Amino acid sequence: MDPKYLTLSATLTYFGILSLIVSTGAFDHITTQDGLDHYAEQPWYFLMPYVSESVIAYFPMPANLLVNVGYLVVPCYWLNVLNKEEVRDMLGVTVTYFYVFVWSAVVYMPVQTVRILTQNHRYIGYCCFNFDMTNFQKGA
Repeated sequence: MDPKYLTLSATLTYFGILSLIVSTGAFDHITTQDGLDHYAEQPWYFLMPYVSESVIAYFPMPANLLVNVGYLVVPCYWLNVLNKEEVRDMLGVTVTYFYVFVWSAVVYMPVQTVRILTQNHRYIGYCCFNFDMTNFQKGA
């Protein structure tokens, strides 16, 4: 089997198992530091003359959200590089590690983004399976 698809299925299986464990409430008793009070970055209030307050509240940590774009850009770059047969031949067996990195980053991007937007630790594990916009906290 192609390592690209083998590592994708392994990563999604691992993520699915973790998501099921989290969705059972197994970690609900653990205290987490949720909320904007625990982060140095604050909403970009200097944009208020240009955008509505609801937009600023919806994106509580804009720089952090922009960094999350990298979690999609970097894996796309590596998928493009790894599509070249000479690169895969040069890497040999270690190409599998690159694919695991790529798929882990792709899966991590929505997890991190939803965690930032919701400030709810329960979404860390299963945001892709149970996304409910009514639980959003609209920031300061």
